[in-house]
Formats: sequence, C-alpha cells, structure tokens
Amino acid sequence: MILRRLFFWTSFLVCVFACARADEVSWDDFFEKSRAQLLEQKPARAAFALVVGSRSFSSPRTDEPFEMGELLQPLTSLLAAKLEQDGAVAWDKPLVTRHAFFGLAGDEAAKRCTLRDLLGMTAGIPVSADEVLKKLENPNAQDAFEIIKQLKGPPVGAARVESRVSFLAGAYALLKDPLAKNTPEQFAALMQTQLLEPLGISAKLALSVASCSLKMSAQDAFSWLYAEANRGRSVQGKQIVQPSLVLERYKAVPVKGDQAFGLGWQRDDYEGLEMISRLWIDKNRCAMIGVFPRYRAGMLVLIEGANEDTPLSVQDIFLNMADLLRETPLPPPND
Repeated sequence: MILRRLFFWTSFLVCVFACARADEVSWDDFFEKSRAQLLEQKPARAAFALVVGSRSFSSPRTDEPFEMGELLQPLTSLLAAKLEQDGAVAWDKPLVTRHAFFGLAGDEAAKRCTLRDLLGMTAGIPVSADEVLKKLENPNAQDAFEIIKQLKGPPVGAARVESRVSFLAGAYALLKDPLAKNTPEQFAALMQTQLLEPLGISAKLALSVASCSLKMSAQDAFSWLYAEANRGRSVQGKQIVQPSLVLERYKAVPVKGDQAFGLGWQRDDYEGLEMISRLWIDKNRCAMIGVFPRYRAGMLVLIEGANEDTPLSVQDIFLNMADLLRETPLPPPND
C-alpha cells in the first residue's frame, strides 16, 4: 500500500513538473517562432515583446527609438485615466463645465460633450473637420476648436466618426488652458510628468494640430506594454493607475451599431476571447500593441522597413497568441 501511494504521488509530481515545463517551452517556442516570422519580412529594424502573466520576453532592448505614430491615442487615454484617478478630469462630465468653449456651438447636444465622446470619437465631429484643418496654414489649437464649433456632424453620442480633430480636442481638453499658444508643449509636459515618468518611460512625443508623433525605444515601449497587461502596474511593481480605470479604456463606445472601438483601441471577440489592440501603419513603418485583459497578457511589435505583408503577419501572430492562451490558460485575475 505504501509503495502504491509512493508510486502515485511520484507519478503525479512528475506529470505536474512536465506540464509546467511544457507550458514554459510553449511560450519560449512561440516567442522565437513569432520573432523569426517577423524577421522573414526582412525589416530594417524590428522589436518584439510579450507579457504572459508573470513572464516576459523582449528582443532587442535597445535605446534607439522607434516611431509609433498614432499609438499616441491609446497612450493618451491612459494619461486621461491617470488624471481621472487624481481628480483632475472626468470621463463623463460635460466639458462645458471645465472649458467654456465646448458649449459655444449653440445646441444642447454640444453642451453635453464629454471627454469620452472626444477620445471615443462620438462627439459628432465630422471627417470634414480634418479636411478643413489640413487647408489652414500653421493651424493652432484655437483653429481646431473654431472648426468644431462651425461644422455640424451627427448628434453627440449618436455615431462614431473617425476624426483626428476629435482626438486632438480630447487630448487638449486634458489641459487647464487648451487655447494657450504653447498647447503642444503643455501636452507633452503633462504626459511626461503625470504618466511617463511614474512608469519609468522615456519618450519623445509631439501633438501639434498639424501632426502627431510618438517615439520610444523598444525597452520603454515594453514598459508601456507591461503596464497595460498588468493593469496599471509599472515594471518596478508600483500601481500607477487603478486597474478599473485601465480597463475602462478598453470598453466599446456606446453607440448604435458600432461596438468595435474603445478609447483609442480596437476591441475584438475572437471565439469568446477578448482582444484589445491598436495597429499603426505608415509607409514603411508599423507598430502594434495588443492586450488580452482576462489573462494579463500582451504583445508589442515595432517595425521599420515594413512591406505590404508585414501588418498581416503581425495580426497573424496576435491571433496565434490568442490560440496559445486558450491552450495553456492562466488563472483569471482577482481584481
């Protein structure tokens, strides 16, 4: 009887150890195979990183920055979450109470416009606002807000309209004085002191009315990915943004017939698995950050010298990661 029990427990422990090793090897293999898949595209430079529960993988960790372009949008919504946590802003409070010019369009719907509407692009700002802005010579923040007042789109909250002016207004609405002459510098300083420095991230960003840019090294971009996957906790282990506020940004904007987009994010359901991501493509550059909120897992890709097949390859790797999570699932988080 004793020998039989000993055999049972020995077999059980061997099985557990083998399963644990299989799990480790599967993620090691996935990282190496996925990185090789990206390098098959022959990019000039590439960085790839994963966060899977308590484990992380990244290569290479260099100081040379990558351009991440419109990934500034989801990063801005994280800044907004931090400011809401500090009591400086509120997602759903009408902005007319904070910045009077948001109520100057004349109708009651405009006076109900919120930060969620602007960053979620449900503020009723039409695409034509972007076209008008492009025609102006040396436009500034005041020009952008004048355009918002004059052009009529769908009623606030009725539809999601992809408008850069909407994001721009939402980002500047985080400032105490969006109409100041140094609005872009104010925004960069606010991002730096309130979010990037607490997360231990060094980045260069520019959000002028005419252009938008975000540059980070692979190592700093990994720190951002880690904070997203771990619900606002920095690599150093400090809770910078409350978990509930991090997750709030992933929720689909509440408009009829469109449930695919959060605050700066695309939200997908892949066979019951929630996938949150943002992909940016510009000429021969590509950047992507994606998160699986249920499992504290995420993926980051930074590419220079991309070709037309690179975005498809990146999306394919993200779907493969979803499949692997389903095969070797992590325990759901408690918070």
